[in-house]
Amino acid sequence: MSLEFVDLTDDPETWNRYVDHDHVTGATPFHRAEALRVLEAHSKGTLHCLVGLHGDEPVGLLPVFETTRYGRPAVVSPPHILESFSLGPVLNTDNTGKRRRREQTLDEFVSGSVQWLHDTFDPDFVHLRGTTDLTDVRCYRWADFDATPDYTYHVDLTADEETIKSRFSRNIRRNIKDLDDHRLTFELGDRDDIDMVLDLVRDRHEQQDKSYRVTPAFVRDLADALPDGTVRTHVAVVDGEPETGIIAIHDGDRVYRWQGAVDPGVGFPVVSLLDWHIMQTAKAEGASVYDLGGANMKRLTGFKAKLGPELAVYYNLRWRSTPMALRQMAAATVAPAVPFSLPGPLGGFLTER
Repeated sequence: MSLEFVDLTDDPETWNRYVDHDHVTGATPFHRAEALRVLEAHSKGTLHCLVGLHGDEPVGLLPVFETTRYGRPAVVSPPHILESFSLGPVLNTDNTGKRRRREQTLDEFVSGSVQWLHDTFDPDFVHLRGTTDLTDVRCYRWADFDATPDYTYHVDLTADEETIKSRFSRNIRRNIKDLDDHRLTFELGDRDDIDMVLDLVRDRHEQQDKSYRVTPAFVRDLADALPDGTVRTHVAVVDGEPETGIIAIHDGDRVYRWQGAVDPGVGFPVVSLLDWHIMQTAKAEGASVYDLGGANMKRLTGFKAKLGPELAVYYNLRWRSTPMALRQMAAATVAPAVPFSLPGPLGGFLTER
């Protein structure tokens, strides 16, 4: 099979048609051309939309951003402003052919798209973060990429509500039962509530001396660009005052918890109850999965695990040129000077380096 690789950056209609193709799996709202343009406008990269075609059939799609890292050319997908959300390659998973032919086609797409990246950008560094649907990463390893697994949590919404709740911790089930006693209500927020949610997250990051890249303007532009109802701000109101919120990405079969979920510290699990409200909404609209937005930080997994989720794997795919790899190895192995005092009359005069 011979594939044709086409840059569709300037043809958003055709790109979106391939994103929506019946056999292309793993595409999220951020893979759509309108969202990719918003990402480009709010990041430091230049967008390129590559598709591998067999005739008129898409074999794989790869949106990337040309940027720099340590002053050297780099290619990333997603850019940093998307925080922990995945982007990366999505593939045609039509399983009607024989395994040998399917794997041959996958290998041709991966090797061809990687070669296109090298020929087009000559990067020192490539980072692709795939979705949980990208499960076979052997071809990237064969193309000299490091494939590092990371994790998120998926809550299965296909069962009835009572079965879903039965998987929650006893504390959360009790609080759901006593919901009316908590003076807690839920609202679908407006544009001003985006600021409220992101301010809470930014404050929490600052308390931990961490940077935070997501801005209200970025989220508002995404909400304007994507179909109505895709980007929603769910707000928890206690005693008539908005206390916290979750900005979720609603995508038909899946709903992603993206930003927010800061515990307001009011004496009961507001965030978990808000999660349950979003699950109920998602289930009523036909979604089968609620993605809790990461399961990599130990201090957060305990809270999320109380919702009875299943662990799901996604991969960070990284390639480094030999010079960059050598520079990083050198930086990692150079130890700082450590003062070392000898006892006796020489003490304080000798320093080990």
